[in-house]
Amino acid sequence: MVSTLKQKLTLLFRAIVESTWFAYVSIVLLQVKVMLQIWVYRDLTPGDNSLYYPKVFTWLDEAKVDLVWSPVYTIFLATLHSLIENPFWVLIVAQMSVAISASLLILALMRRLLPNYIAWIIAAWWTLLPINFDSVYNVHLFSALFPLVILVIAAYTNNTIYGRGFVLGGLLLTAMLVRFEYIVLFLFWLMAIAGYELYVYRQKNSSPSLRTYVSAYGLPILTVLLIIGVFFTRSTHNYTDIKEAIEIEHALTIGQAYSFNRFQQGDTVVEQKSLLERDFKRSTITSFQAFFLNPRAMLEHIWWNIKLIPNGTQLALFNYYTGGPNPDYMPRKHSFLAWVPFLYVIGFSIFGVFTYFILPSWRKHQSIENKFVWLLMFSTALLVLWIIMLQRPRPSLMFLYSMFIMALTGLGLHGILELLGVCNTVKTWWPIGGILLILFVPSYYDADYINHSGYKGQVLRENYKRVAPHVRRSSLLSPAVLVTPLGDYDSLCNYLGVTCRTLALEGNIIDDRMMQQISASPDDALEENVYILYLEEMIWEISSISDETKSALMDYVELHCFSLANNIITCSDGHIDLNRGIMNDGTREIPLRAALIVNDGYVINQRNYRTDRGYYLQVIMRNGKIYMILVADNRLFWTNINQQYLLGNYDKHYFEEVYNNFPMIRILKVKRADAADSTR
Repeated sequence: MVSTLKQKLTLLFRAIVESTWFAYVSIVLLQVKVMLQIWVYRDLTPGDNSLYYPKVFTWLDEAKVDLVWSPVYTIFLATLHSLIENPFWVLIVAQMSVAISASLLILALMRRLLPNYIAWIIAAWWTLLPINFDSVYNVHLFSALFPLVILVIAAYTNNTIYGRGFVLGGLLLTAMLVRFEYIVLFLFWLMAIAGYELYVYRQKNSSPSLRTYVSAYGLPILTVLLIIGVFFTRSTHNYTDIKEAIEIEHALTIGQAYSFNRFQQGDTVVEQKSLLERDFKRSTITSFQAFFLNPRAMLEHIWWNIKLIPNGTQLALFNYYTGGPNPDYMPRKHSFLAWVPFLYVIGFSIFGVFTYFILPSWRKHQSIENKFVWLLMFSTALLVLWIIMLQRPRPSLMFLYSMFIMALTGLGLHGILELLGVCNTVKTWWPIGGILLILFVPSYYDADYINHSGYKGQVLRENYKRVAPHVRRSSLLSPAVLVTPLGDYDSLCNYLGVTCRTLALEGNIIDDRMMQQISASPDDALEENVYILYLEEMIWEISSISDETKSALMDYVELHCFSLANNIITCSDGHIDLNRGIMNDGTREIPLRAALIVNDGYVINQRNYRTDRGYYLQVIMRNGKIYMILVADNRLFWTNINQQYLLGNYDKHYFEEVYNNFPMIRILKVKRADAADSTR
C-alpha cells in the first residue's frame, strides 16, 4: 500500500515537473507574491522616470514621440494612461507587468536551454531578486524585454532560416527604438549570418531557394524598416535634431559616469563640468571624443569600471555586493558573505561551459540547434560588458549579462546533480519546494522599504493627490504653468502634464513685481494659465531661499503651546504675553512686532505692537482649531510665501484663489495682464 502510494505521488510530481502550466503559473504567483503591497510603499519615481510623462501627454495629444527617449516605452505608458489616467497606478501596473513579463520570458528561454526543473529554479532566482523587479527606472527592464523576446523566438525556431531572419529584424528594431547600442550587435550578426548563408549556398544540395531567402530575411527587415519609418514620421524632431539629441544623451551619460568614477577615486574636483574641462578641455564629451583627446584618462576610467565588475555582478545576481566601491549610483546593500554564492556561481558556470561545450557526452538534454541561442546570449553579454566598461557596471544595465550567467550556472548545476546521482530525486520533488516558496516568501515591500531616493513613504504621490484634482489638463484651455516659490517640483509637474517654474519670490510682497517676473518668461503659456502653488512642506523649506544679498532667511520657528488664559499663552519652553507683546523663553524677553490669528488661510485678528524690532507671532488655525504656531522675523514675514500663502494677503487685481485647503495646499491663479489692467 505504502509503495503504491509512493509510486502514485512520484508519477504525480513527475507530471507536475513537466507541466508547462504549473511552471508558468507558479512563476507568476511567485513574482506577484514578492511584489505585493508595492502600491502601499513605493512612491512615484522622481527624476529621469518622470521625464517620460510629458512625452506620454505629447503622444496622447499629438501622436508624436521622441525617438531618443525609448519611444516604445512612451507609447506603452501612454496606453496604460489612457486606461487608468492616474500616473501612480500607471507606473505600478507598468512595474508589475514588465517584471512578470521578464520572469516569464526567462522561464521560456531556460526551458529550451536547460532541463525543465533547472529552468524553473533559474527563473525563480531571477524572480526573487529585488534588483530586477524593483529597478530604479522601469524603462531599463522594459528595454531588456526586446532582446529576451528575440532569444526566446530564436530558441523555439531551432536555428531555422526564418528564425535567423527574425533575429536580424528584432535586433534592428531594438537598436532603433529601444537602445541604440544594439546596432553593434545587429551589424555583427548581419555579417555572421550572411557568412553562414554564403556557406550554405555553396553547398548546393542544401541551399534554400531565392524565394525562401526573400521571405525569411527580406520580409522581417522590410517590416522593421516600415515600422521605423512610421515612428520617424511621428517624431518630434527631424533627423538632424535626433542625431544631435543622441550625441547629447551619450555625452551626459559618459560625463556623469566619468565624474562619479573620479569622485569614488578621491578626485578633489567634484563638479562635472570643471572636471571634464580639466581632463578633456571640453564641458561635454562623448566616449569617442574622450579617447581621442585624453586616451590615458579614458583607459583609467575603463579600468576602474573593470575592477567594479565583480561587485556589479554580485549585486545583479544576489542584490548584495561584498563591499568597497559601490558599482551603482544608488545606495546598495553590501555583505562580505556575498563572496560565498558568487564563488559557487563561478564554479557552476565554469563546470557548465566545460561539460556542455567541451564534452559532447553531456549534451543529452540539449539539441545542437541551441548552440545558436547560446552564441546569441554570449554576444549580448559581451555587448553589455562593453557598455558597462564605458559607463558603470550598474545592475540596471546588466540584465542580459546576469541572465546569461544564471543560465550557465543552471547548466553546471544540472551537471553536478547528475554526478552526485540525485538529479532524479530533485527533478521529482522540486515542486514541493516551489509551492512552499510561493506560500512563505515575504513581500519585499513592507514598512521598512526605502525608496530609491532615500526616503520612506509616498511624498510625491501625496503631493500629486493634493494638486492633481485642481490642476487638470483636461480643464485647461492651454498648457498650464505651475510657479513655485521654492523647492524642486519638476517631477510633480511632469506627472501633472504641466510646465513647472521657480521664481525668485523671496522679496517683499509686491505683487506687480511678481507679475513682472512672470511676464518676462518667453513661454506663451504664461499669458493664459499660470498658477502659484503653495504646499505645507514649503514652510519647512524656507531656509533654501536667499535674498538678493545671498544671505539666508531665518527659518520659521514652531512653538509648542498648550494653554491660553488672560491673553497669556503658555508654551513648553516659555510663555507669550499678548498684552505686552513679549515672548519669554525663560531666560530673556523677546519683543513682538505683531501677533496674528489666521483661520483657514485668512487673518481674522491682528494685534500690532509699537516697536520696530522683534518678531511676528502667527497662530495658524484650521476650522477654528489651532494647527500650529509660527514665529517669523521681519524679512521672512514679508516674503510672498508668508503673505500670500499663510496670510491670504495678495492683490486681487493680479491673482484669484482657485483652491484653498489651508494649510496643506493653496493655489492662486494669475490673472491675464490685460484683465488685471482693465480691473484697475
